[in-house]
Amino acid sequence: MSVSKTQVVIDKKNLDKGRIEVSATPIVQNVPVLLSGQRTIGIVSEEELRSVAGVPDNYTTEVFKPNSWIQQDKEGPFIAYQAKATFKPPEPGEGAVNDLLIELGKRSPRVSKIKRAVARDKSKNMLEISIPDLHLGSIIEPNIWNYDIASSTFMWAIEELLAMASQYQIEEILFPCGSDFLHTDTQNGTTTRGTYLQDSGDFQYSFKRGVDLLIEAIDRLKEVAPVNVLCVPGNHDYNSIIHMGQVIEAYYRNDSNVTVDADRRPYKFKRYGNSLIGYEHGCEKSGPKMTTLPALMANENPQDWAETKYREWHLGDRHRQGAVTFADQGVAIEYLPSLTASNEWMTKKGYNHQRRAALAFVWDKIRGPVVRLQVNVVPQI
Repeated sequence: MSVSKTQVVIDKKNLDKGRIEVSATPIVQNVPVLLSGQRTIGIVSEEELRSVAGVPDNYTTEVFKPNSWIQQDKEGPFIAYQAKATFKPPEPGEGAVNDLLIELGKRSPRVSKIKRAVARDKSKNMLEISIPDLHLGSIIEPNIWNYDIASSTFMWAIEELLAMASQYQIEEILFPCGSDFLHTDTQNGTTTRGTYLQDSGDFQYSFKRGVDLLIEAIDRLKEVAPVNVLCVPGNHDYNSIIHMGQVIEAYYRNDSNVTVDADRRPYKFKRYGNSLIGYEHGCEKSGPKMTTLPALMANENPQDWAETKYREWHLGDRHRQGAVTFADQGVAIEYLPSLTASNEWMTKKGYNHQRRAALAFVWDKIRGPVVRLQVNVVPQI
């Protein structure tokens, strides 16, 4: 309800610098009006004071002081409001700016929030999915780690990594496998060097399950891009992974979407554009020392070494993610984590609290390694 001049006494004073002081005192003899369920009289808001006092719109408010008290007439109590304020004129040139802003505000279009698609990398990339040390065949209580849990965890990690990489233009997938993919290497339940593993399962069965799992994984990966499989022997499965690679190679011999490197060499290399990547299991007891890897890469691949700028080794064996170590000639050497649960030996050694995870890397032909992706097994066992 608006306030009329008959309800208040207006008092105006001209101050310095063109300022105006305005006060409005209620005429309490007049009949109070009903406002928000209460009987009131007088000025309630700054806007009302401006309107009744005729303050120009381009004047700004310096001070606004409302006051109120309770009075009573024959109808009962009511609230009387008094208001006082000081207004100042615009600075030179400010009025024109304010008028322009008001005009622009009136003409400004109303636009709903735009939903934008996630930006996609326009360049071609290679996706590397490296999951070493699965130890298929290791039995750590039926409900903690067995063939089915190991297989489902492996495929889960691949699906998660593929989903993370879906925003990139993938033209090729590099899939290093092996590196202790199997837990044992003989029908006697031992590793390659003859260490007996009490918790191992049947070797022939493990081998068959391993072949089936790799075929399932490769079939899934080739739906995204052509797959290059590298078979990397481990200290647990040195012979088996080479034989398994030969089976996989025969299986995909007529499939142009899959290539398999099942060579018996213990280390493998991949050149992609401006990058050279090496793969070795990482067990220094049965393989090369970490400090020799940069020179080994250079000697094994002299032309690729000369033509590349980014060079890395990816290792397994330690079941934990290690910080990148910059060795000689600027070669990055990194130990990759494992998905497997901790067995009795790992618990005795205090390795049972390593982070269980799987990594993938996005490689650009020119810029080298540009993205690393990681999935973690939660909760950890």
